[in-house]
Amino acid sequence: MFELRLAGKQLRQQLHERDWYEQQMAGYYAAMDALNADLVEQTRTDPLTGLPNRRAFAAALAAATEQTRAARQPLSVALLDVDQFKTVNDVHGHDQGDVVLRELSTLLRAHVGGTGTIARYGGEEFVLLLSNADLLRARAVRIPAPKRGSDDDRATGDREHRRGCLAPA
Repeated sequence: MFELRLAGKQLRQQLHERDWYEQQMAGYYAAMDALNADLVEQTRTDPLTGLPNRRAFAAALAAATEQTRAARQPLSVALLDVDQFKTVNDVHGHDQGDVVLRELSTLLRAHVGGTGTIARYGGEEFVLLLSNADLLRARAVRIPAPKRGSDDDRATGDREHRRGCLAPA
């Protein structure tokens, strides 16, 4: 009888330890899932602007193409290139160039809002994905230049570098 009680006690102890290990493993798996989700987000986000990057844009374009094709709706893509951006970096330094890119991304987010997808395509190039927008509507998209005296002007010390080219297709 003593041996049976001892075996029961040992079994309860082993079950308790097993429960503890299972809880530990569940915590590790949850942490690993969170880290993996963070890594996926990092691969899809431009670290400077916080906008989707070229990879995320490609995925959004593929999904939008399928959706608009199925719905028989137009889809437009517009590329925004900041004119003479190299001059900003050369004259004012890369830190100030980064400020300009962050300010531009904020301006694009505010202007486009939920009507389209904005991504940093590379360097000083941004791309807009406009679902249910034909070429005429895409050509009507205008991104306002920062106002005189804006943070962008103070960042570069002048007002000469506020031009860009928006080319819808």
